[in-house]
Amino acid sequence: MSHFPEEILEQIFSYITHRRDRNALSLVSKTWYDLDRRTRHSVFIGNCYALSPARSIERFPNVRSLTLNGKPQLVDIVNWVPRNWGGSVDPWVVALARDCPDLRELRLKRMLVSEPSLLLISTSFPDLRSLGLIGCHGFSADGLSAITAKCRFLEHLDLQKSVVGNDSGQWLSSFPESFTSLVSLNFGSLKGAVNVGDLMSLVARCPNLKNLRLNKAVPLPTLPQILLRAPQLVELGIDPRAQHIDPESHNRLYEAIRKCKSIQSLSLSGVLPISLCCQVHLSAIFPKLISLEIISFIEVRILGFINLLKHCQKLQRLRIVDLIGDEGLLVVSSTFTLGGCKFLAKKMPLLNVEIIHGRDRDQGDYPDDTLKIRTLYVYRTLDGPRADAPNFVWTL
Repeated sequence: MSHFPEEILEQIFSYITHRRDRNALSLVSKTWYDLDRRTRHSVFIGNCYALSPARSIERFPNVRSLTLNGKPQLVDIVNWVPRNWGGSVDPWVVALARDCPDLRELRLKRMLVSEPSLLLISTSFPDLRSLGLIGCHGFSADGLSAITAKCRFLEHLDLQKSVVGNDSGQWLSSFPESFTSLVSLNFGSLKGAVNVGDLMSLVARCPNLKNLRLNKAVPLPTLPQILLRAPQLVELGIDPRAQHIDPESHNRLYEAIRKCKSIQSLSLSGVLPISLCCQVHLSAIFPKLISLEIISFIEVRILGFINLLKHCQKLQRLRIVDLIGDEGLLVVSSTFTLGGCKFLAKKMPLLNVEIIHGRDRDQGDYPDDTLKIRTLYVYRTLDGPRADAPNFVWTL
């Protein structure tokens, strides 16, 4: 390949996108190093203090997508990093605004984002398509309003785990009436109020909206009206809260979810028990679900939950948080049978599925598929089943 013209190599490099593969290519020769420098458009920086903005831009002058991390990731679990530790994005935004006007995607994690930085972002990158502020703080709703008002081609806005000061929800009203490009909107963790009229209008005029995650400030009675305006949703996260339990409102919500026939990822929090009526509504979408997250359900009804999970034939990720006591655990454990584990092993050959059982394998073949599994260990592997598994570990 060293004899290929640079134009051909550039075309080949364009198909290599993972940063680790790119790093390996850049070590082959000086020519390849220079080619990687000119053609790498996506850059990941795991520590904003690992190098200066100037050095980063000098290394990759044609960056179009930048992911930048501030505080260590452990801060999400243990609050051992002081709030004023640092991690300001200001010098990065100034350098990017000066040298990288074609930036299209900016993803910031656990960083201090000031109001002037958001204002500069909104005016410096006319083709900005994606902005992620993950676990960030230091800005207010006014900064968000500048983004929503001036970034006319914005497709993705992710505010997961961020803290927004003086959040009255008015930033939703700053989207222009002509704005229709939104594909993903996530403000599920914000604590501020929401102007329901602005939200409905925004959802209704964005036909390509696929991912919508709403916070608990969105009133339960309005959720069905919002969802009926976006039947094309693929990912949905809602956290409806109500002072009084109203079964009819919840039934209308589940019916609206049922009409979103393309949903593959569903996150529900704080909703009513899964009644027979709810099962009828949700069973229509559950066969397509790949990811299901259930948080803080009230009075989990075991049989109803089991019946719903039986419909999740394509489910790959199940997350359950704050279910009530032993009943919630029983719901999960009762759905794992030997037959289900065999199905998992067959559908996902890159996974090792190990059942830890008191009965040795040499005492006979596996029992019937209805056997309930108590201990299950699943992990990804490139080399297949391990050779040193003891007899009481059944590898499927």
